[in-house]
Amino acid sequence: MKHLAFITAVAGLGMSVQAPAQIYESAFKDTNGIEIHAPSSRLMLNPASPVTLTLISGLDRFVNVKVTKDTGTVILNTTTTRTGVSDRLTAADGSEFYGKKVTLPALGEGKFVVQINVLDLNQKPVATYNYNWLIDVTPPAANALTANTGSGSTAGDVWKLGLEATGQYDFTSSGVSDANGIDKGLIYIYRQDGSLYSTTQMQYDVSGQKMYHTYSKNSVKGTGIPDSNLDEDFTAKVVIFDNAGNSRTLPTQKFRYDNTLGEMTLWAVHDPNTSSSVVPGVSNYPAYKAGMVVNENPIRLVYRIPKSNYRAYSEGGLQFINQYSAPKEIAVDSTYAYVEMTLPYGSINGDMARMANFGQWGGYYPSYSLVLNPSANQTPAFAGTWVDFLDDKGNWVKWKDFESVASSRLPIKISRLRFNVEARPFAQEIGGKATCTIPAGKTSCEAPETFDMALGTQGYNRILYFVRSISNPILRSEQWIMTRWNNKQLPVINSISYDETNKQLDVLASLEGDGNWFDSVSLREFYLSDKNTGTRMSPTGVIKSRISGNYTIAYDLSRQSEGKYNVEVNIRDFFQNQTNKTFGEIALDNTPPTVAITFDGKPVKDDTVVYGLENLRIALADNLTTPRITRLQLVGGPTADNVELTWSPAGKDTYMPEYPRLFPNFEPSENYSISVTVADSQS
Repeated sequence: MKHLAFITAVAGLGMSVQAPAQIYESAFKDTNGIEIHAPSSRLMLNPASPVTLTLISGLDRFVNVKVTKDTGTVILNTTTTRTGVSDRLTAADGSEFYGKKVTLPALGEGKFVVQINVLDLNQKPVATYNYNWLIDVTPPAANALTANTGSGSTAGDVWKLGLEATGQYDFTSSGVSDANGIDKGLIYIYRQDGSLYSTTQMQYDVSGQKMYHTYSKNSVKGTGIPDSNLDEDFTAKVVIFDNAGNSRTLPTQKFRYDNTLGEMTLWAVHDPNTSSSVVPGVSNYPAYKAGMVVNENPIRLVYRIPKSNYRAYSEGGLQFINQYSAPKEIAVDSTYAYVEMTLPYGSINGDMARMANFGQWGGYYPSYSLVLNPSANQTPAFAGTWVDFLDDKGNWVKWKDFESVASSRLPIKISRLRFNVEARPFAQEIGGKATCTIPAGKTSCEAPETFDMALGTQGYNRILYFVRSISNPILRSEQWIMTRWNNKQLPVINSISYDETNKQLDVLASLEGDGNWFDSVSLREFYLSDKNTGTRMSPTGVIKSRISGNYTIAYDLSRQSEGKYNVEVNIRDFFQNQTNKTFGEIALDNTPPTVAITFDGKPVKDDTVVYGLENLRIALADNLTTPRITRLQLVGGPTADNVELTWSPAGKDTYMPEYPRLFPNFEPSENYSISVTVADSQS
């Protein structure tokens, strides 16, 4: 007889466990040249060599292996010799058990059923296990890298990229597809000397079949991109993997990158009242000092910039942009250029004046601390609410109330604008779209406008309105006035899938025009509802990928309390348009299953003496889902054994160890422990 102690380990959420199987592992060299030892739970394989099965059988068993293609053709039907004590195997993970190894013939691509029949000494079936394999050795399809640019360039062999502007700028491979699905893409960035700088997982747009990596978003450098000043050739290499493990390496792409603004100094300010100058070769340009008095308006600022950082002499340098008056290079020496910017006093509008870096809309903006002489002209300026709208109810309403109009407020009609400014001793005018004139000393004027915000329509108006002196047009200031509504482009939920093991709900959604209007055409709110109770559930969606209007949104249901739910996906956009779609029932089971072990129908206790494992029964139970054994181990004895056991069904949710005898000889004093690992259908 044998004394057995029972150690029952119940698998909870998040545990990685060996799936119930007679195949313990499948060994082969894959299409990437890597030695693989795949667990039985992996049913999609990419072998480039014959597959060798490592089988658990127990002693005094035969194993029949039958491989059948989905066409019905039998590829292999073979039976091993009897498993003896010399057939003790060690798997790649160090686990030990009694079993056999069987090498399969080359299978080719397609679907196969691998059937494992465990036979007794009379070669009668004791248990049968079927594995539905999919063999895929074809790499995924994918096109060479492209990149979208605004200020940068993809012309020539070496792309020249920068931080760009508002929006998202990506390295993209289009046409990424595979018959059995895409797993991931990796982008490797190498420095000019060949050293690896970064490895980053790319985002996959399932609907658009695009693999992409963002190199800049809203003028912020992307992950894994090196700092540079357009002076180093980097190399991007992309490898894309399908779900079977096959990979495709895209042609490499060289690129330069500029996110370094470099040196620039506000050096001097023009002053008609002094002849002193710090600018070589010219007069009337004293050195800039914070808090100094400036005696004229418009003001004339001079920037000293190294020629190596000035676009006129270096491609990666700054470009001076001035919509008020063209920038002027007023002096240059062997090291520096001196560039004059003429601006209305108080101007801070980067749309009108800025120093743009390569591949970027912006960079530096005029910034100064000056005091305007009271005798100089004052810059015109908007005042109060800036602009008021006359609505269809006859009310004047500040324009900010119409900057972003929720669909629930529609319909609305606007018929007139009123502009509010500071009084000046000279005549002023409003321009941009609507126009009107403000006499000297007055503070407002009106102009007609038409905004018909009807249900089922959309509209976007972003206008740079200015107020300026009629006699001296450089004396001006500006304000952006924006009005937008959208009850036409509505969220679409394309598909919903649920990963029961990881408790993750994935939603593919889309929105026409996504990213437009300063990203206001976008999906913003993601939640779930339980249709059984009509209540909102705890998880909120997280955007995992977003490109070309296609979103992948993930909901972590592990945060939701245990129970059964009839799940509805709810998505809202920026304008509060909402789309709902029912997924159906999801059971969230956070309670581990229970195990009851009996011998000859009686509960097993610590002092129970077991006469043969064949009389043991392991009964499983779970509160919500179906439980299963994932591992059965026998530990102990005089040689400190640790072997994997198999098991056979013995009733509903009841099993018996499939291990007819331990060793040819043993002593009554030998002690063993059986460890049972159990999981429910949610692992």
